[in-house]
Amino acid sequence: MRTFVSMKHHWAVMIICCAACLQARAQVCQTSGNIIRSVSVNAAGEPVVTWDAPDGLPGNATGYIIYDYVGGGQCTNIIAAVGLDARSFTHAAAKPLTGRRAYSIAVNTGSGDSGDITQQHAFPWLTAVYDSCRYALDLEWTAYEGREDVTYNIYGGVRGAVPALLASMISGLQYTYAGDIPDNVWYEIYVEAVNTADAAAKSASNRVGVFTKTTQRPAYLTIRHLRYGGDKAQLQFAVDPATRLSTFHVLRSGQLNGAYAPVHTFSDKTLRTWTDDGVRPGYYYRLSAENNCRQTAAQGDTVNSMELFITPDNGGWQLSWSRLFNGLSYSLERLEPSPQPLFSDAPDTAYTDRIGPGAVLDYCYRVASVTNLGGKSETTACAAYEPEILMPDAIDPKSAARNPQTGRQRNQFGPVLFINPSSYAYRLEIYDHNGGRVAAIEKTFADAPLEKSWTGVHTQGDFVPENMYLYHLELSFTNGKTIKKTGNVAVIYEN
Repeated sequence: MRTFVSMKHHWAVMIICCAACLQARAQVCQTSGNIIRSVSVNAAGEPVVTWDAPDGLPGNATGYIIYDYVGGGQCTNIIAAVGLDARSFTHAAAKPLTGRRAYSIAVNTGSGDSGDITQQHAFPWLTAVYDSCRYALDLEWTAYEGREDVTYNIYGGVRGAVPALLASMISGLQYTYAGDIPDNVWYEIYVEAVNTADAAAKSASNRVGVFTKTTQRPAYLTIRHLRYGGDKAQLQFAVDPATRLSTFHVLRSGQLNGAYAPVHTFSDKTLRTWTDDGVRPGYYYRLSAENNCRQTAAQGDTVNSMELFITPDNGGWQLSWSRLFNGLSYSLERLEPSPQPLFSDAPDTAYTDRIGPGAVLDYCYRVASVTNLGGKSETTACAAYEPEILMPDAIDPKSAARNPQTGRQRNQFGPVLFINPSSYAYRLEIYDHNGGRVAAIEKTFADAPLEKSWTGVHTQGDFVPENMYLYHLELSFTNGKTIKKTGNVAVIYEN
């Protein structure tokens, strides 16, 4: 580089561009260090340069000179000279922007060498394309120039609204945003460069507006009711009738965060029902809409079928159930033998129903819950109450004493059930050790149990000899259930 200077007339001849250009256009330009904090584009589309005062500011400094690099070249244009108190400059004349702009700063001292101009700083230049098949914004931007260690945040929103943070701490220069972008609106987006050494030093790119033109997606895909019972899950659901889409799926998964597969496809947008046959409890369901590109356009909220467990517990039932995803509270009612609410709108997921002795042995329950999103799930399950059946180990056919546990006389052999006698019937057969049938006793539903016991007498009417005998018992209950028992009974004559 060669520069010829006349001290008297202060003229300069440029041999090559950069330094001579600075001396010809500026007075004196020198700084110490890189004092620019950010170069951004404001909401009005104007570049804004901010800086800090340099360390060791010369005593003869009068202000700052702002340079604009034209066309990405090495020469600069002086676009402003500002006072020492200034810390930012808005380059309104650069609007409208057609690409990114680079800026540098120097301290104006009125004389001296112009070699200490800061390095160039340039804001990121963003381009964005909306993909209506994927409902996604594909973004690409140039790197912020002037800092080596920079990450990027993405902001966006409907035009006129306050932009929201969509993604943060991106290290690359490309990103696809496929979040909740409304249909058929002007959507504005920009990236923000963050200096990792100084997180407060942020530089915003140009703002890009795209029109999200697409076939109107549904505002809601709602499973309003999910009823599970036996091996069937019945779903009642509705689709926003304003949508222009026409292909919808019921998706199912065995896990909340597992893979969801379509199990039913439909096009009717009115309220409807569908039954999933041959399924187990604990499945998760949601609805989805498919666009003309055969890609998922929208998904509804998740509702699961709760699983109801019923186990015997001391003359009653211990009930417990799995939680409903997003469930608020639970209600439990007994459906059989007679409808009876047990509790409602409580957070509990367990309950003990102390039924006590009863004539009907079928017990059915329903647990229901609503989600905080408005969906409802209910599950029914039934269990047959199997009462404890006591059989004496031995009898004394000639004794009138009573067994203190069962209350039965010692000369009577038969089942003891602590339920209403009219709820069961039985046939009791007695065999000797050779397999010969000794006696057979039948009790109907109308008979009292003590009147139909074996008293140690064989079919000819005589007492059987002391020995061990085999019995076979078949019980029948009013709900159609049968229970069979076999065992041994000893015949002992104490006197």
